[in-house]
Amino acid sequence: MAANRLCPREAWGLSKDIRMRLKPSDLTLEGGWLPAAVPATLQRLCFSGGTFDAEEHLAGIAGLVSLTFDGCERESRIVYPSTLQSLTILEEDPAFELEPSTADLDLPSALEVLDLQGSTQFNQPLGKLPPHLKELHLGPAFMQELGDLPPGLQHLTLPVWYPHALAVPGSTRATFTYDG
Repeated sequence: MAANRLCPREAWGLSKDIRMRLKPSDLTLEGGWLPAAVPATLQRLCFSGGTFDAEEHLAGIAGLVSLTFDGCERESRIVYPSTLQSLTILEEDPAFELEPSTADLDLPSALEVLDLQGSTQFNQPLGKLPPHLKELHLGPAFMQELGDLPPGLQHLTLPVWYPHALAVPGSTRATFTYDG
């Protein structure tokens, strides 16, 4: 399903009637621009560029299942919605000062997919992973030892030069990538 893209220049061109009826379940927000009210029924949110304030931008979205950050600056620690099933963080710029931090990764237990493969500078311990995690994708800089992996993990992606021994659950497909 394609996401609805709302950018400032496009939103101004919408008639009042169309703006009032727009109730997307998927939304991509670019350049830090947000509509006055984000629909409470929103399920998938991609936040691209700009500054992200978790309290302001995530409050009131009761059923959010997928969240993507694409090169955006976070102002505070993020408390993720308990309904979140997929989290993707893409931050490729090595000069970008706010890579995802361990403090940002207080992950909800419903999370099934954690994708940090596009965060090319991320190399911090993950701590305890959510019990229902099915996919874990880590980027080329990740060299931290992984603790116990969830027994239901189905796919694990690590850099080809990952230096630690792994205790991978029997049903897990491990992929080692060269993205450097």
